Amino acid sequence: MFIKIGNIFIVIVAARYLGVENFGQFTFIISFTTLFLAITDMGINFYSIREIARDKNKTPDFLGHALATKLTLSLIAVVLLNISILFFNHSAQEIAGFRIASFILILDTFLQQFYAMFRGHQKMEYESFALIIEFSLTIGLGLLA
Repeated sequence: MFIKIGNIFIVIVAARYLGVENFGQFTFIISFTTLFLAITDMGINFYSIREIARDKNKTPDFLGHALATKLTLSLIAVVLLNISILFFNHSAQEIAGFRIASFILILDTFLQQFYAMFRGHQKMEYESFALIIEFSLTIGLGLLA
């Protein structure tokens, strides 16, 4: 609940700070990059939760395989994203935004895998703690920008 309210706050501050044109570019970059987010997961998180919950002793092996798969899928998603932005006439500022969003895409996919591991172990307190840290960093960095 607080994270959603915080996200709304960040969007309002970003919209006021960036102005109409730059906020539109920001929104386009986030939306377009999000289209490639599905490639980075392909259901691995849900599969991880189920398999880790069945046998917690297999967590290290399963986590290693899942992270290697996600790394491969993330690289594919970033390559496809960079190829697709070549078909449009983007400014240098937008291309830099896509590069930053690509980096965040990769970080997010790995973070989601660790959340899946916490869920498989039924350790929601760890996920909650990580979400609080993530939210605090997002608010802090958003206000610094």
